[in-house]
Amino acid sequence: MNYSQDFSIKKGAALHSCVQEYIEKPHPPLLSLKELCITALHKNINSRNVLELMQVMADLQLPENCDVHMMCLSYMVRTYSILRDRLSSEELQLLLPKETYTRLESRFLEREATLHMQRAVLGRVAERPTPSLDSRIEEASVAGHSQSYTYEALVAGVDWPSDVDPAAREMHMSPTVFERVLGMTYAQYTKLSPWRKMVLKKEFQLF
Repeated sequence: MNYSQDFSIKKGAALHSCVQEYIEKPHPPLLSLKELCITALHKNINSRNVLELMQVMADLQLPENCDVHMMCLSYMVRTYSILRDRLSSEELQLLLPKETYTRLESRFLEREATLHMQRAVLGRVAERPTPSLDSRIEEASVAGHSQSYTYEALVAGVDWPSDVDPAAREMHMSPTVFERVLGMTYAQYTKLSPWRKMVLKKEFQLF
């Protein structure tokens, strides 16, 4: 056996080994044409073509629970604030279910109102006086601090004592003051969503 024959045999054996290894190796199942199309749409959907996609589905009379429709609906919910700038309210109401549109629009307007209030509050912060020492109450706060503050002091000052967290001033009220101001117990407050807590803090000038 000459060198070239020996090399060919070894090369063939190595190739056979690679092929065998590939065959035995587990592979993900092949996607159907439908799955490939949905994957491609999911990767390329954006605020410019989602309206066209919805129109195509309407023209084809596809059911509202089909995969592509649900994908478009999910995208519109996630990017509502962007779509709101690009589409008219009439177009959005045609695209979205009535309940979904109402919920998203209410949430958007609530967020805008909160941001407006925040900007207004930030514009007045520097003018607020520092709370006096007699605003301290010898009663534990809802967060467990050894003493608490009056509500009037917490909404009035900016140069807070070292034991007050400016970002969590509601935590420095006593249980009695907390319930009187916010209309709920601290235990009920802790069960609220972060967004609802922020809205309440804005409403009572505790943000």
